[in-house]
Amino acid sequence: MPAGSFTFVLHSHLPWVRRAGRWPFGEEWIHQALLDVYLPLLETVESLERDGIRGGITLGVTPVLLEQLRDAHLLDAFDAYLDERIKLTAGDLQPRGDALDAARCGLAQRYLAQLRSRRSRWRGHWQRDVVGALRAFACDGTIEIITSAATHAYLPLLATDSAIDAELSVGIATTQRLLGVTPNGIWLPECAYRGAFAPPGQPGYRPALDTWLAAHGIRYFFVDAHAVAGVYRGSGAWSSVLNARDTAPVADADAAAEAQEDAATLLPHLLPSGVAAFARDPRVSRQVWSRDHGYPGDGAYREFHKRDECSGNTYWRVTEPRVELGDKKIYDPHLAADRASAHAKHFALLVTKLLSAFQASDGRTGMLAAPFDAELFGHWWAEGPQWLCGALRALHEGGSVALTTPSAYLAAQPAPPVAALRESSWGEGGDSRVWYNPSVAWMWPIIHRAERTMERLAEHAASTPRERALMEQAARELLLLASSDWPFLVTTGQARDYAVERFNTHVARFDALAAALDGGAADPAVIEASLRDDTLFPEIDPALFRARALRPLPARQLPLTQPLIARLALA
Repeated sequence: MPAGSFTFVLHSHLPWVRRAGRWPFGEEWIHQALLDVYLPLLETVESLERDGIRGGITLGVTPVLLEQLRDAHLLDAFDAYLDERIKLTAGDLQPRGDALDAARCGLAQRYLAQLRSRRSRWRGHWQRDVVGALRAFACDGTIEIITSAATHAYLPLLATDSAIDAELSVGIATTQRLLGVTPNGIWLPECAYRGAFAPPGQPGYRPALDTWLAAHGIRYFFVDAHAVAGVYRGSGAWSSVLNARDTAPVADADAAAEAQEDAATLLPHLLPSGVAAFARDPRVSRQVWSRDHGYPGDGAYREFHKRDECSGNTYWRVTEPRVELGDKKIYDPHLAADRASAHAKHFALLVTKLLSAFQASDGRTGMLAAPFDAELFGHWWAEGPQWLCGALRALHEGGSVALTTPSAYLAAQPAPPVAALRESSWGEGGDSRVWYNPSVAWMWPIIHRAERTMERLAEHAASTPRERALMEQAARELLLLASSDWPFLVTTGQARDYAVERFNTHVARFDALAAALDGGAADPAVIEASLRDDTLFPEIDPALFRARALRPLPARQLPLTQPLIARLALA
């Protein structure tokens, strides 16, 4: 019997950027991700599959991103982007008469060969179809595909159940349509979870998010560790279970607490809805995310932030995490490859140690699901794909840990029940502050007004094809304006003005469409721009946005929380 099970959970998301700018914000985000993340990921999965290594990657690609990865306009633009990157890199082969000529030329030759190889495989082997390749990997069981909300809306702060259900309905249907699988799991946007509002049957009742997931046939989702911290503490029943195992008894309170916290992150948690939650283990995640001690901050790895002024290529290494950009040393790809291999083995040993110790103390086979943003591997951390592949190979070869999908684990192992999870996200502070704070609070009344307007519009069936088209487009614009990306980019300052402009654009398009459907004055140019540019979710059904109620669970089963939105004054 293996000591435990493991899978990487890679969450891949970018907002809708089709015809919404190119550089520094806009379509180039998609181009960079294709080149740096998704094509290397396909190569990693293909390499693992060739050696019979399956189950180590659980992949979520948000529906809004899936639509863009198959969009003809964006694919043509990516071809041009590839050609441009090759041209610029070839230019770096020319000497400039400075001290970096030799090093720059050597690295440029290496980068040029990689770019040409990737372009050749993109056009030939992959047939410009990342979505089709992922579909093939998913259908043959090499990876497990999970879904997400349609446009990555921050679900706990939406005002209406219709908007939550529509985000889930459109998201799941898009995953099924484009990837050919019915997903068992979901990545809740920003890992944001909330419980129910009020007891069932009483005024203000709204179901917990997992209750909506259960209604859609979703079996599991992911939360950050603090969502489950302490869920077993003070439970005499759980302590009895620990001590009844055929292992050495828990000797003291500290050991018991440690064992219970292990259970919080190394076992899924079955909610009353029947949906299980897997929690991120901080001991594993900080190996990658820690600013000062995570793998990507190692001095041997390629520096992301310092770029050649002509080509934009990166010819320097991290050197030291806090060293000034002007003091960075030249990148050595061989040294970086060696470091990635060592770090992969270190990670595999850590995973094995945690799962083995848990099995020895608890008696059960745990599951460690390690969630990360997919964009970390290749874009922010150039050696990330090599490390990812190396870690999975090391675990596979070690033989002590099974590479298992969450669906397979849940089918084989019972998940312990919990009454409730904490309201949480994986954002700063572990709550909703990144998406609701003074700098973005103005957005939420607008989002909530649009939700209620869409509920009203959806109550009436379209009487003409044009009216149907406008109603469908209004539904698309509601989903787009509710994206969590806009408040995130404002709060973090990464693209504040761009995010505000995008949010306001989608609001203006929604309002124009609603006005036209109500028989009022509407700017036809705004409506036509919406129909031309925002072409995602072609099979969207406006009826999904009608006000609805989900039959509540029995009161004794319903977990209650005090979610942030319940404290907001919603007009």
